[in-house]
Amino acid sequence: MNPRFPVLIYHGIIGGRVSPVKYSCKYVISEQKFVEQLDEIRNQNLAVVSLKAAWSNGKSTVQARGPLVLTFDDGLASNYEIAFPLLLRQGMEADFFINPAAIGKTGYLSWQEIASMQRFGMSFHSHSQEHIDLTRLPLELLTEHLRVSKRSLEDRLGCSVDFLAAPYGLLNGRVVDVAAQEGYLAVCNSVSEPTMARARSINRIAVYRHTPMPIFRQILRQRPFPFSVRKVRSALLYLPKQLLLRCQPSWLGVTVSESHIEFHH
Repeated sequence: MNPRFPVLIYHGIIGGRVSPVKYSCKYVISEQKFVEQLDEIRNQNLAVVSLKAAWSNGKSTVQARGPLVLTFDDGLASNYEIAFPLLLRQGMEADFFINPAAIGKTGYLSWQEIASMQRFGMSFHSHSQEHIDLTRLPLELLTEHLRVSKRSLEDRLGCSVDFLAAPYGLLNGRVVDVAAQEGYLAVCNSVSEPTMARARSINRIAVYRHTPMPIFRQILRQRPFPFSVRKVRSALLYLPKQLLLRCQPSWLGVTVSESHIEFHH
């Protein structure tokens, strides 16, 4: 079995039952497309498991081609209203990275919804206390964001919060080190390729509105082509992304909406 496994990132899902949020359309896929992707996962006989299960041993405990992890960032309301029932219908689980400061706000999950999802096997992890660039925070403030997020989530969820996903996909060695000191097992980055079990930094692959089914199939099968294309694109966008983020006062703890950041991952 391939020692690597894909971890997918979703954000918002839009359907007839949910009003659009103020969010970059690039990261919002249609309900129909999400259904088709879940069907494709089922057709490929992939075992959808929790991030902790896949990260712990890198293989599936059921007879299937290999493990696959589904993750959702930002804790948007559509995670509960659309994604959750569709996942239940397929008998699949997923991991949700949330900002405690956003819980209960318009367009985001409530604690009641999170509790309901948790009862049916969904897992929750930290996306930091607020959605800001962690790499530019002073050490004391960085530690506070990671510590408060972890503890507040653990208090409400009643279980350990083992993983951190860096907002905007921005990560450096200091963030990884502080996360480890605060008790996180690993930190999710924005490297678009399959990851390995027990990795200190977990690679995740974003699913975009424009991701076509042939490319989605290749991602599931861990074919090199889609990852190579994304690496080139990320390299070309790295510098302008850094310049854009430097224009926002994230070091002051000010959250900037992702609708203003076109190249999140």
